[in-house]
Amino acid sequence: MGTTGTGRFQDYGAGKDEEDRCSKAFTADLEDVATCAFHREHESLPSAGAPVRVQLGRRITVVTSDSDEEIGHLPTEFNYLRACIKSGRTYEGVVRSSAERPLPRVSVDIAPAS
Repeated sequence: MGTTGTGRFQDYGAGKDEEDRCSKAFTADLEDVATCAFHREHESLPSAGAPVRVQLGRRITVVTSDSDEEIGHLPTEFNYLRACIKSGRTYEGVVRSSAERPLPRVSVDIAPAS
């Protein structure tokens, strides 16, 4: 599975407006949903309204708030969040929508929690 970034360097590094972006809410379509732990374990997807949070690892990952199961990864356009999280910010949200067909996909609404 590929990424959905724009192919610009801004997708990979910190931009000059990084501080402003750390405080903004966003909606994202997750990547690699079919290969992540939640889908593999449950053979289903979280339903709309399920609470989630953003977790920093090798990639920036969205996990379930209650069991920390990996749902999917944020696209590279959100790599600026790495610096935000390292500076102490946390991000929470909800599943906006999910669908199994034609391919498993999950969309999330995320906002800064701290």
